[in-house]
Amino acid sequence: MWHSADKRWDMSQRTRLVTWAGDGESMGTELGGNLTVLMPNQKGKRVGHGVPVKKAHWTPAMVDVAFAGDPIHCPPDICDRLNKIFEFRKYLGQRDVKRYRYYIDVCRLVFLRMFGSRLTSPIILG
Repeated sequence: MWHSADKRWDMSQRTRLVTWAGDGESMGTELGGNLTVLMPNQKGKRVGHGVPVKKAHWTPAMVDVAFAGDPIHCPPDICDRLNKIFEFRKYLGQRDVKRYRYYIDVCRLVFLRMFGSRLTSPIILG
């Protein structure tokens, strides 16, 4: 997606996913508020109704989502803004990917270019 002043890139799926997971606070989205989750119950008992939990406690413990590399598809001023809003991490290599139970590559094209068919792990979701 092209990121520019006349596009709603802040509402794109990728941006919203990373923001929901806790990054991008300077866009006005923060880890404040609650989520409703189903908590474990006694064995053999129904779970029951959802329980509100603080998003600030739940999200970092459950998901680790970030953009990788550098901002792309943007003019220099917007790329600078994206760098200030989000944390851009280094790409994960084969060894690093294996540390995670699930690895979701939203832009599979980049992943395939980097690893080709060398990685056949079932943890890769793309």
